[in-house]
Amino acid sequence: MGDVIALPLPGATALPDVRGEHRALQVTWHEHDGVFVMSTWRLGQCVASVRLAPAEAAALVAVLADGLAQCSVEAPGRPVLLGEPRTEPDRGVPTDRATGGATAH
Repeated sequence: MGDVIALPLPGATALPDVRGEHRALQVTWHEHDGVFVMSTWRLGQCVASVRLAPAEAAALVAVLADGLAQCSVEAPGRPVLLGEPRTEPDRGVPTDRATGGATAH
């Protein structure tokens, strides 16, 4: 086991699960270890993680690019960083990327 690192990490990106239910995938680069960490979050707790070497991360990017090429999706202008509020297009509710929960106003 590695060191415990306070979240959110600078540059971490959290992606909400289309199923909702406060699920998210977080992706971070850990330069010291030379790995990407993809972690699955539910209700603000990490429930699983996978550490990918750069070559495996490149293979994942290739699969994602191939899949995106087969569907029509508009690319975002930039990634949304963890902790940065976003607006759900179908509900118009600002949410927290880390937990998927509504943010306080």
